[in-house]
Amino acid sequence: MKHIKNLAFAMAASTFVAGVATADDIELSTIGLSFSDGALAGLLSDAAANADGITVTTEQLPFGQLFSAIEVRLQARNENPDLFFVDGPLTASYTLRGHLTALDDILPEASEIYTSAALQQGMVAGKLMSVPVESSTVVMLVNNSLFEAAGIEAPAKDPADRWTWEEVLTAGKAISKLDEDTWGFNFHYSDSPYMALVMPQSNGATLIGEDGITATGYVDSPEFIEAMSTYAELYTDGIAPAGMYDYSLALELFLNGKVGMFAGVVSDAIAAEGREGLDFTAVPMPYFADGVPVTPTGSWHIGINPRTKNSEEAARLVQALAQPEFISAYFGKRANPPVLNAAWDSLSEQLDTPLWTLAQYEIENTAVARPSIGGWLEYDSILRNALREIQGGADVAERLSAAATEMDRELLKYAQ
Repeated sequence: MKHIKNLAFAMAASTFVAGVATADDIELSTIGLSFSDGALAGLLSDAAANADGITVTTEQLPFGQLFSAIEVRLQARNENPDLFFVDGPLTASYTLRGHLTALDDILPEASEIYTSAALQQGMVAGKLMSVPVESSTVVMLVNNSLFEAAGIEAPAKDPADRWTWEEVLTAGKAISKLDEDTWGFNFHYSDSPYMALVMPQSNGATLIGEDGITATGYVDSPEFIEAMSTYAELYTDGIAPAGMYDYSLALELFLNGKVGMFAGVVSDAIAAEGREGLDFTAVPMPYFADGVPVTPTGSWHIGINPRTKNSEEAARLVQALAQPEFISAYFGKRANPPVLNAAWDSLSEQLDTPLWTLAQYEIENTAVARPSIGGWLEYDSILRNALREIQGGADVAERLSAAATEMDRELLKYAQ
């Protein structure tokens, strides 16, 4: 891995120990996701302590409240917050609406220091508009006991031998017949495009037109419909539980040994490792036999409000967040794939496991981010509603056609 040479990156100390604020320090305001232990504020404060002359105040909100709160702050079009957390696929939306500062001059070596999977959603029209602080990937967790009970050989760990969706359907039907409380398959986020979109992507579908606003002909294409018909079959054939939109309940169902195959993020696998008596294996996500393997990626970024009155200090904080020391500390609180190449090296002992080896393979070879379009919030919401109705038995072609028409109407306001 190439080491950082630019002087701007040399500011970080070897460890992140919070310094003592002085009366002359500039206080930066941030808004971000609330961790279960409230750790985000401490991590950002420690980073600021290593960028002399800066302190940070952080408003931490739950996932369900964060997006609306950020919208309210940004629509006020004032200097607060100085920086804010950006869900990766929303980078383009914030950019088109004038809510982000270009970061190319602040992090000129971004393309060399970040993993390409993590950096994808920070780029808009060739410009770096937000920088990643964590990434994600999805693996399939296999309950070995249920496979044994059904008399089926479990999927292999090797990506070269990954299962097809057709094999998942066959095995899932057999496992779901073991008893009425057992399911063959489940997504952790069953109504989320983040997970579901890998199916049409694997089947060769294009998710949106090149203009970023045309959905008709894409969301209702034969490839998209065919893939989502397989998605529908998971629910109409009783392989997966329809209507399970409580994500904690979905995970708990697998942890309690009631799901044969579970598509989950890496932290789900770590939770499973801590469940006594659960015999499971992490294997690659399925794909369509006539298509290509695709896994989801993308997670939290951070960006600078262009109306901040502390642009120089905000830039130095972003540079501090691009240090391996910060990313390693962040990884210690949220065990998701590191976004810096150097962090994969510095954390090599912790990442030397079959789970992380698989995660790294997927990030380097199969990871595809969600579309970078101005209307991602609308696209996501409309498709999420369609997924829920498809789980409930709606005709796939008709429902996707209706979704595409609605998207065309909603996305038109982002025409350039």
